[in-house]
Amino acid sequence: MTNDLTDRETAEKLYYLSPHVRSRIMEFCGCSGEGSGCTARFLVGNGHTVLGYGIPGKEDIRETAQMGQILDEGRDIFRSLWDREYLMASLDLDYQNEDYADEAFYNPGAAFGKLEPVFACIGRILRGYGVGYLAVMTGQGYHLSWKISQDSLVHEKLENLAGWPPSLLAKYRHDHPLTPETIPLAKGKAHSGLGMLLEFLTFKILAECSAMAGIPVVFTGLPVGNQNVGRESISVDLSAHGDPLYLRYFRCAFSLYHKFDGSAGVGPLICLPRFEEPLAEMLERRKSLLEAARLAARTAAAIPDSTAGSTRILEEYLSSPLRQIHEHFYSGWHDDPRDWGLLYDRLNLSEFSPCVARPLSYPNDALLKPANIQNVTRVLVSQGWHPRSVAGLIRSRYERDHHWGINWMLYDAANRADFYVRSFYAMAAVGVDDLRDFNCVSHQEKGYCPQPWCGHNLADYRDRLKEILPRK
Repeated sequence: MTNDLTDRETAEKLYYLSPHVRSRIMEFCGCSGEGSGCTARFLVGNGHTVLGYGIPGKEDIRETAQMGQILDEGRDIFRSLWDREYLMASLDLDYQNEDYADEAFYNPGAAFGKLEPVFACIGRILRGYGVGYLAVMTGQGYHLSWKISQDSLVHEKLENLAGWPPSLLAKYRHDHPLTPETIPLAKGKAHSGLGMLLEFLTFKILAECSAMAGIPVVFTGLPVGNQNVGRESISVDLSAHGDPLYLRYFRCAFSLYHKFDGSAGVGPLICLPRFEEPLAEMLERRKSLLEAARLAARTAAAIPDSTAGSTRILEEYLSSPLRQIHEHFYSGWHDDPRDWGLLYDRLNLSEFSPCVARPLSYPNDALLKPANIQNVTRVLVSQGWHPRSVAGLIRSRYERDHHWGINWMLYDAANRADFYVRSFYAMAAVGVDDLRDFNCVSHQEKGYCPQPWCGHNLADYRDRLKEILPRK
């Protein structure tokens, strides 16, 4: 086994020695040479998270000048979402399964086959706006990316879309954990605004593409009940836009993929860009270092500039009902932390069902899970809470001592709460979420009911929520 492992590591290093492979990775990072003139701000080698929630160790964070070193070491390679010249749009399409987490690795043909109609539908929607994008096949789905010029009018408009918590503003002005310098504030604001634009795009995807899939299509990791093969679904994930720009990074095209080295003959994979190739061909090619290197010799891996197409999405968003919902959300506020003891802390949790009370009482890690945030949002809004106040309540749990470690020193609790509550509220308000799973049976099937037959009925909250939502 040792010899097999040694041979494999040698083969991987030889793969990274291919000039075509290195050129494609440089192209993906916006480099004019190996590690020089790169628009990507930093690189990450390996991507193993050891510091806080999703933060790589310092030894894995590299300057772009160290690209050659990462490749020579045979590591997985990631580039920062932070770009020196562009605003990067990031959208993940993943197969997820709560019961069989490795299903996409053991049965990739079946898993990617279920993704295929949604992947094609997303492509049609993006092309309809004139958005050119690069789709990179990962272990469990695709990463779709494009870029927007920071000197464009659309960038300027994005800077003014989102309501900024003061805590997030302070973090952008403070020193960043992965780099010695800070991000220009305009770029950080545009990153948040782009999250709202992509929320609009994701809701369009959910509305138009869900019927084409044989399993549920969900927003950013929401769980579902049992399907054909466990609790499986397709997630359209834009969580990268719910966190500060300086923390986020994503896999490079033509990078090795060591996240799963299984015992069923599944070795390391290669993250390859997909254009018009048949699915079966892609699934075979990504397992072959030789075939991946050959592909690198005849294709490109530059992330397209889709400033014009993004402008068209923005124009449609600004005149949409979702924009009105977002403006309503940001018309609310978080209570001042000095007042939490008199306000948020006086909420009588005994009046609520355990599926609401327990995540608010024991938030680590319950309030990091989208299903719990969605349920808390639905229930409290049905009781007359403004959605921004729900986000403030969740923020107050994030910022209390629930053994979070340094997580919220790096991420931003207020912004994270705003992102998820805003999205879940908006889904219901515009009708993308029809609330059909807002009942006790569905919550049990998802695996999130802490106390069946508790005496409460989520359907009662659902009926009330339907009455008061500003349906658009």
